[in-house]
Amino acid sequence: MNLENLDIHSVKYNQPQLSRTPTHNSVVPTNGVLSSSDDYVSDTSDPETVIRWSTAPQYRSNENIRSEGWASESTIRPLRPTNNGEAVHTASVSSPRHSIAPSPTMTQPEKVESSTAEVPRDERMEAHDRRGPTPMDDTPYIRYAIDQLTREGEAEASSRPTAIMKEEEDYPVDRIVSDAGLGYVRSFRRMRGPSVVDIPPPSGPQKAAVPATDPVDLPTSTSEIYIPVQSHTSPRYPDLTFQPKILRVFSLALLMLLCLLMITAIMFCAIYSLRHNGLADNFGGLYSGKYFVFGFLAQILGAILMVYVECVMSAVARIAPYTLMASEKSKKRGKSLFMNIYPRSLLWPKLEYFRSGQPILGAASLLLWPVIFTIPLQSALFAVVQINGVWRWSAVQGVAWTLVAIYVLALVALALIVTFFFRRKTGLMWDPRSLADIISLLPRSNSLADYQDTEILASKRELRDRLTQRSDRLGYWRTPNPDQEFFYCIGEEGSHTRRYTISREGRTVQQGDSLDITSNEKRHSENERHSPDRLLSRGTDSSLLAKVYSPAIRFRYLPWILKDSSLILWPIAFFILYLALLIVSFLPSTKLSNGFSPLLYAGPNHAGFSSANFLYSFIPSIVGLILYLALQHLTATLATLTPWANLTRTEGVIPEHSLLLDYAYALPTPFAALPSALVNQHYVIAFLAFMQPLTLLLPVLAGGFLFPLTAEPSNSVLMFPNIGSFYVMLVILGLYLLALLMVTISLMRGRRRGWHLPHAVSCLAEIISFLYASEILKDDTFRRVRSKTDLRARLVGKRIRNESAGLTGGSREVRYAFGIFKGSDGRSHLGVERVDRGDGSRDGVGRSGRGQVVSRSHFSV
Repeated sequence: MNLENLDIHSVKYNQPQLSRTPTHNSVVPTNGVLSSSDDYVSDTSDPETVIRWSTAPQYRSNENIRSEGWASESTIRPLRPTNNGEAVHTASVSSPRHSIAPSPTMTQPEKVESSTAEVPRDERMEAHDRRGPTPMDDTPYIRYAIDQLTREGEAEASSRPTAIMKEEEDYPVDRIVSDAGLGYVRSFRRMRGPSVVDIPPPSGPQKAAVPATDPVDLPTSTSEIYIPVQSHTSPRYPDLTFQPKILRVFSLALLMLLCLLMITAIMFCAIYSLRHNGLADNFGGLYSGKYFVFGFLAQILGAILMVYVECVMSAVARIAPYTLMASEKSKKRGKSLFMNIYPRSLLWPKLEYFRSGQPILGAASLLLWPVIFTIPLQSALFAVVQINGVWRWSAVQGVAWTLVAIYVLALVALALIVTFFFRRKTGLMWDPRSLADIISLLPRSNSLADYQDTEILASKRELRDRLTQRSDRLGYWRTPNPDQEFFYCIGEEGSHTRRYTISREGRTVQQGDSLDITSNEKRHSENERHSPDRLLSRGTDSSLLAKVYSPAIRFRYLPWILKDSSLILWPIAFFILYLALLIVSFLPSTKLSNGFSPLLYAGPNHAGFSSANFLYSFIPSIVGLILYLALQHLTATLATLTPWANLTRTEGVIPEHSLLLDYAYALPTPFAALPSALVNQHYVIAFLAFMQPLTLLLPVLAGGFLFPLTAEPSNSVLMFPNIGSFYVMLVILGLYLLALLMVTISLMRGRRRGWHLPHAVSCLAEIISFLYASEILKDDTFRRVRSKTDLRARLVGKRIRNESAGLTGGSREVRYAFGIFKGSDGRSHLGVERVDRGDGSRDGVGRSGRGQVVSRSHFSV
């Protein structure tokens, strides 16, 4: 059978029939199969027009592979655009005669623009003769294999618009590469989007065309951009206006009322004393009820108001960073990451509010700062004045009006706080008091890429230099995809979601810088370029790995109050002073009950002011206040680091002893941390929580336990103590010494280095630097949390159910640890990770070997 004489003659019932004709070799499309022929276009046809053909549906799938194979070997050329916007194949020309034999199964003819008329036929023949047959392209097989191995093909193509544009610029027409039935070409084309129809055809000779597969549009990477939800009406999503009870209008109004009552009472005492020559007759002695009222009651009331103010400012410090992060202004949001989220004492005003763009809170903190002096001043508020030969209690005018001014300033400050938080969007569903609360804000976050390697930075300043242009936002988010629900997290507006892929080891690995050069990465590179010191800038992986495993970096940070010198010197110094006080107070020659000379004039003036009375009231109270603030600082530091110190245990700890601890926020409220500390067997914290409000009695009692009296029969003025209050102070001071010894012994023995960290954990950025790469962010425990109760139930409920079922033991407990682990990006990181439960299973997303936390096994903790 002579195949050279085969051609289409007729087709019946959609079946091709062949007839012998004396022709040259040609390529004729017959039912989708290219037969060997030289003629594409007949002599009688228009050279600028080709007739499009169609294959009967029942024969397309049967011969698809064979047609693609023939096409890739001999005829298929790149696509070119047509007048109707479709990209079509161009076929090679091998003879002066070109024909497409019409078939009864052809569709209606469509005219497609061809460039064959633009070039003389002889030149086209010569150009074709110089070309060899197109080799078989194995590109789809390679890319298909890569796609199956890494699962990154589609994500990479969809997230690299720049790379696609570059490819189109280098080759300005659509490509068509046979995929041998793999389905790869279709997915690749739909990732690229619609065919480009406005690209001019190349200047070379164009061939006759065959139709290309129509592209299918899919959502591009813009469908994953985060868009903040400004408002919504769905009852499923609560309003992000949570405020702690102490910052709500009723609580602040109550505190303002108390301040107003205090102002009224002090003004009444001052005015009444002037108009009625004192407040009360008859001194009554050091142990009378009048002495308690005028010598101690004012300080007690002042102490209550000061504690109330401390609780308010503690809540403001806790909520303010999140409130700023929910702001509409990016400049304010950018500074919220570096604000201290833990409460501080009133020893210094919190001026960082001014630097963070919150002048209202800054002014409130500055106006409330003098409240710290109210206890010492109120201890000197009243004095005994002799009027007409009678000793009468009277208010000291200068001290009284100074206190009035302080409380008026406090009243203004509280009004500013009410104004700031009234109906304000805080971005919170509940009160963030623990590490677990912060972790629950991060699983859906798209702003963690810039935190790469920040866990090894040394200070907040370096972290600020790295993240200086961040403007993270807290609230509800959505994407342009209408089918996706709202979600709640810390994120960046306009940035993309985090992506994950499966590594060759079967791990769920976060795709990072290789996916796309996003705005985050551009900003990160810009920040690093302008960093003043580049101390720990990105370098080689080996260099970063060495820093992660470096003990010098792992144990670099420790608060000064917990360093060895402080822990040793504080108890020793306090013991010496306490022993000296006991000796001086009870030695017969210097016995305190015998009184001592004030060395100052004790007589009051017309305004009731006495130098001796003021000195021996104000100074002892100031000393007691300093002791109170010092213990408060020590307790707050230990409470802040206790969760992190527990996490450094080799075996890990349960959430109740780590992620759920909120000692730092409970301490400002008297005795609030005591029950939970006893339940968790944190006895040092429990004792400090008991001692902190008890220590506040020191400035209260010290301000009134000494009083000038005339001694008989010498008729000299001496300072005599109130022995009862003095003994109470001695007991409190003894417990104070015991607390210092407990802290020193607890920290100096055993796991001393467990309290060390690479850097501080006082702000959100510092805390997130230990969480950004952890796989706990992919745990269902922390995803879509709806309330504090919900979060605690997820963390604790499973263990409680196991215990109820009799499944006790460490193998059934979910534990967390701080150390070195393989992060979601496949690299070694330093931070918080979940420890394997010990029964060989790996719970959670990824199954990536959680539990490989190196703490004591690598470092000497």
